[in-house]
Formats: sequence, C-alpha cells, structure tokens
Amino acid sequence: MRTHLPDVPLLRRAASGDADARSQVLRMAAPTVLRWCTRLADPSEAEDVAHDVLTHVLDHLSGVRDLAAFPSWLWRVTTREAARQQRRAKLRSWLSIPADAALDPGQERGDLARRVREVLASLPRRQREILLLCELEGYTDSEAAVLLQVPLGTVKSRLGRAREGFMVEVRRRGLVPPGAEGTP
Repeated sequence: MRTHLPDVPLLRRAASGDADARSQVLRMAAPTVLRWCTRLADPSEAEDVAHDVLTHVLDHLSGVRDLAAFPSWLWRVTTREAARQQRRAKLRSWLSIPADAALDPGQERGDLARRVREVLASLPRRQREILLLCELEGYTDSEAAVLLQVPLGTVKSRLGRAREGFMVEVRRRGLVPPGAEGTP
C-alpha cells in the first residue's frame, strides 16, 4: 500500500522553516513511516521508532540536497532507526537480567547477566560510555556528541569500535545466544 508523500514544493517550504508546511509533511509522512516501522522493528516499539524517524526528518530536512528523492531518504532513515532499535533491544535484553537472579532455573540468566556485564566492563572506558549512551539510553549520535563534548565523527567511530569489540568479546566468551549472531 503506497501512501501519498509530500511533494517537492511542500518539502521546500518545510525545509525553509515554514511551520504549516512542516506540520503537513509530518501528517503526510507519519502513516507511511509508522507502517514501515511496524514491519521493520519490534511492533511494540514501532511508535517510538516512528517518532524518532519523524524527529530526524524535521531536524534534517533542510540538509536534504535532492528533495525529489525524499521517499528514498525517508526509507533509509526509517531502516536505520529500526536497526538501531533492534540493536538497543538486544543489548537491553542482555543487560536487564537482574544481577541477583534466582539460582534455580533463573541461574543461567543471572550468570549470563553477570558475564555480559563483565564483557562491558572489559571494553575501554570511552567505548563502554558510548555503547551505553547510544545503545542502552537511546541517545542519538548527535546527542551523545553534545553530552561527551566530542565531534560527531568521534562518536560514530567509537560506537563502531565499541559494537565490534563487544561482539568479539561476547563470541570469544561463548555468550552469543541463539539468533543473536549480529552486532548489538
């Protein structure tokens, strides 16, 4: 099902800051984005992911060079946010296991939580910080850059190294649960 997305003149007005045009863009794009998010992300998180996508659209629309390519740009933003949500959900599921989990059937979960926390603790401090901010706390790269007072490129490179280092160490320790072979 294709939904009508904003046309280029409306996008130009919105990109220049016209509040009415921005509202129209949101109203027009929201159903498509929500539908995509429902299919790409965990359905229980779809509204949150769609909100993140639409916020990104408003924040970055003025930087889109070819507004005629808006639908493909919107798709890329949506898929990136959905993937980010899945990474955060996977990492959160590992880290939300209580440290004092019961010893009977839950003993394995408690042990896994302890071991995953050990993996995080083994990462260099800067990588651990960025992984926790972006993957667990949900900060965007730009927000993390402001918080840490470092350039955006630094955040992106640290985050990439942190994700890679986390998964290398998880695999080395044999902690990869079934179906979680990808990066966090």
